[in-house]
Amino acid sequence: MTRHLRLVALAILIVPALAAAQTALPATHRDWEFAIFAGGSFIGDSRHRTPVAGEDDETYRSVGLDYAGGSMFGFRIAENRWDHWGASLEYGYSNQPLRFADLTPDAPSLSLGHSIHRFVYDVLYYPHDGRQRLRPFAFAGAGVALYHLSDSSKSDPVLGGTQLRDRWKALFSWGGGAKYLIRDRLTAHFQFSDRISGIPDYGLPGSAQIAGGESTPGFRPDGSLHNWSLSVGFAWQWGNR
Repeated sequence: MTRHLRLVALAILIVPALAAAQTALPATHRDWEFAIFAGGSFIGDSRHRTPVAGEDDETYRSVGLDYAGGSMFGFRIAENRWDHWGASLEYGYSNQPLRFADLTPDAPSLSLGHSIHRFVYDVLYYPHDGRQRLRPFAFAGAGVALYHLSDSSKSDPVLGGTQLRDRWKALFSWGGGAKYLIRDRLTAHFQFSDRISGIPDYGLPGSAQIAGGESTPGFRPDGSLHNWSLSVGFAWQWGNR
C-alpha cells in the first residue's frame, strides 16, 4: 500500500510538470489582433457666452452644456508586426445624454437623448517588444466623431421651430494602456484615452433672438471638448510570432 501511495504521489508531481512542458508557449504577441472592449466615457460640463440680439443693446447669455457620463463599448483592429510600433483602427460608441442650461428664459434646463459614435486611427508605441507578456503602450491619432441626438429630442417643443441636428467633428486622440498575453493568441487589455474635438452646435443658431417679447434659442460653442474614457477588453491575435 505504501508503495502504491508513493507511486501516486510521484505521478501527481510528474504528470502536471510534463503537461506544462508540452503546452508552455513563449510569451510572444502576434502580428494582428481583433479586440472588443467596454467601459465608461466622461466629458463634463462647460459654459458658453452666446450673443442675444433684438434689443436696443446686444447682450450675452451664458449657456451651459453638460454631458452625462455613460457606458461605452466598441471594437478595434490592430497591426503590431514591428518590435516597437503598431497601428489600430477603432470604432467606439457611448451613450451620453446631454443637458442645456439657460438656453432660453423659458427653458432653464433642457435634457436630450444623445450618443457619440467615434472612428479613430491611432499609431501605437510599445516600450517592450512582443516577447514580453505584459506590454504597455502609448498612442496618438486622429478621426471623426458623430454627435447624435435621439429623434424625439430633435424637435423638442421647448425649442419652438428650431430643429436640432446631428453633427460630425474631427478629433485628435491620445492615451495609453497595457496588454497582457493570457495564452497564445488571447490577450487582456486596459486602456485610457482622451478624444479631443470641437464642441458641436447641434444646429442651433450662433445667437439668440428676442422679438415681440419672444425669445428664440441660440448657442455659440467655443473651446474644445475632451472626451475621457476608461475601458477593458480582450483580443484574439493571429499571424506570425
